[in-house]
Amino acid sequence: MDLTTKLINTMTYEQFHIAINALKAFLEERKKLEAAIKVISPTSTGVVELGGQFIEDYIAVLEIAMGDKEGWIDWYIWENKF
Repeated sequence: MDLTTKLINTMTYEQFHIAINALKAFLEERKKLEAAIKVISPTSTGVVELGGQFIEDYIAVLEIAMGDKEGWIDWYIWENKF
């Protein structure tokens, strides 16, 4: 049995709630950094790529742990003003 198979559906709702709120806090901190960069350099694009791969991997692990094969967690985070 591989690691992915062991992880599927092993996360409780409470654990998911903690994990998703940690991700939300990280994204909010990233927005603050983006705002600070905009003040320092108003002509910059204001796009902060800090942690992009980490975020994608974190979402992937949440999807595996919750058994989300359809990508609803990813959709919720990126398409619903998370």
